[in-house]
Amino acid sequence: MWENVKRVIGSKAARKLTQSLPDKFVYVPGRPTKKLTNVIGPEAAASLSSEFGGRKLKIPSGRRDETEIRNSHIRALSNQGVSARSLALRFGLSLRQIYKIKEGS
Repeated sequence: MWENVKRVIGSKAARKLTQSLPDKFVYVPGRPTKKLTNVIGPEAAASLSSEFGGRKLKIPSGRRDETEIRNSHIRALSNQGVSARSLALRFGLSLRQIYKIKEGS
């Protein structure tokens, strides 16, 4: 379901929702409210209400997206020649975690 929300309102608006209402169930009104518009913007709020109005949505914590972004950053730095040890220190991870990320696990 959350992937559909991201598709409808865009990744940026979805990230704003996860930051402002993490790990909560939220009722989506049939018409955008001022509060919803302030959080994700008028276009995204209108799209969300149009597509999901009258339903309750589970807003994820957003940690998964943050982890995916971090891991992509680690892989990019590794491809640029930054050592696993430096990456572990920089990101506060163990060498084993860095190697797993580099392998795509």
